[in-house]
Amino acid sequence: MKNTAPNNMAFLRRRANLTGRRLSLMIGELPSTISRLESGEIDLEPYQVKVAKAIGCKPEELFAPKLKVK
Repeated sequence: MKNTAPNNMAFLRRRANLTGRRLSLMIGELPSTISRLESGEIDLEPYQVKVAKAIGCKPEELFAPKLKVK
């Protein structure tokens, strides 16, 4: 059941050249949590600051309109 707004987490993670597993280790969460956050299955907001810090973006970029590769 998806109950969250779309996010840019997967795009930003890949742009930072991180695997889901590496990001999970960086923020102290399970790889399955990363997958569920990226799919919108669970709410990203409680994780927003630590995910943004690990990915190297601003927290608000995670919820910005969909980003496109240039």
